[in-house]
Amino acid sequence: MQRLGGERRKILAFGAALLVLGWGAVEGIDRYGSDLDSFLRHEIDWWGETVYWPEAPIDRAAIDQIDLERVHARLIPRWALLVAQADDATGRAQATYAFRELRDAVAPDANMVALITELHRLTSHDVVRHSHRIDYLLWAWGDYMDRVGAPYRLEATVRRRRSGEHERLALLPRSYRVIADERNDHGSRVRVLDRMDPLGITETWLGRTGYEPDGAMLVGERMLHFAVHRVWPLLDLQIAPRRPEGERGLARGVRDEVQALLSPAHFAVLVRTAEDLQVLAETTEQIHERHSCGAHFTVWDLPYRGLSRRSVNNIVLALRQSEGEPCPDLTLEEAAAIVGAAERLALERNLPAALEALVSVVARSVAAHELRHVEDGPVDDIACPGCPVGTQPEVVAELSAYFAAVGSPHVGYLSALQLCTRPVPEDESHMRPHDLAVALATDQLFEGGCRGTIPDDLPNHARVVEDRYFGRRLDAELPRHWPESIAVLTRR
Repeated sequence: MQRLGGERRKILAFGAALLVLGWGAVEGIDRYGSDLDSFLRHEIDWWGETVYWPEAPIDRAAIDQIDLERVHARLIPRWALLVAQADDATGRAQATYAFRELRDAVAPDANMVALITELHRLTSHDVVRHSHRIDYLLWAWGDYMDRVGAPYRLEATVRRRRSGEHERLALLPRSYRVIADERNDHGSRVRVLDRMDPLGITETWLGRTGYEPDGAMLVGERMLHFAVHRVWPLLDLQIAPRRPEGERGLARGVRDEVQALLSPAHFAVLVRTAEDLQVLAETTEQIHERHSCGAHFTVWDLPYRGLSRRSVNNIVLALRQSEGEPCPDLTLEEAAAIVGAAERLALERNLPAALEALVSVVARSVAAHELRHVEDGPVDDIACPGCPVGTQPEVVAELSAYFAAVGSPHVGYLSALQLCTRPVPEDESHMRPHDLAVALATDQLFEGGCRGTIPDDLPNHARVVEDRYFGRRLDAELPRHWPESIAVLTRR
């Protein structure tokens, strides 16, 4: 659910007042019926702000009896997965058992019991019909965790499941641990989340902005992926010509920003190891290119922390099966390249700490984008005098955030790298609002797009473009206190 815009808030307050007076059937209220429903269910207040009122008084002594780590890491994912798979009587019985185990685990706290009980009831039936309420309940769970000082949060993914000839939608909540929580001088909040569940669902975003009290949320695992696959190789400028074309022009700016924010020791480790990381990336791409001729060997992720015994066994097996094949799964040269680079990286004792410091730098650039969303407020309320007439509000919102992030003095090139590595359909008719914003932003920031000319002082250029579109406005500044590293590796 998104925040309500100014006009909708006024209409909601007016409509609620009419209902209190007994004038429910008023022409023009139907358009905002869902908002009034939310108000009557106590999901939002008179002004459209999302709220949660616990049914029972908060009992901190009772909450201390609950193993919330186990609840989020094991019990909620197991319950959600079994509910999603409950296609017959046996499956429904297993889902019920998992629910009861979860309910018993949170039994000391009446509010958690109430939330999880209603979630089970709704997700066990029609997810689509109850999607609004389910969305709210997941938010309410996170709000309650925040209120009692527990660093946990739930998000959700809806997946399509087929059972025989039947197809239905299933809800799979994702569990997170909050590993960093900061506010800037305007009071805008940004949190870094670490995935806890084993469901294997990959987020498509580095960060997002949800309900207004939530502020910005960044996903540590996804920022680590971006840091490894996009930023780390660019720190050695000798590698830049071998990188994708849209990255090359940003390489020096990215390198300079990272060097300024990292300690000399961490920066030196990453520069020294970038070549081995690039070898892993190039060899992986070469292996995957042969999928078109029937090869099957797949490198699921770059083994920059070394190879497990299972991975080594898979390499040996692939080599044996490839002997004499015209389209081999794996060649001896490729195997040697992967094993050699992975082993050298595994011997770098300071590499995990350097990577966690790099993730903190990447998080700054993601936060610059998301905090602009937070301070812009509801998408319907963002003024853009320089935007073409008829520009969708969602496009305006993303354009605002991209201009602000690329205009950030210390992470502008890193933000531009995110912009330029985001895939966008070539056919405009297939573009969603975010795609349209990316296309417009790259067109305005770079002559010839990301593969064209990059301005010498990109952040200053971006601020000029931002002023032209949105006028002068307060910057969405980063928090003064920012973690020097984000623990996305040492927890694993």
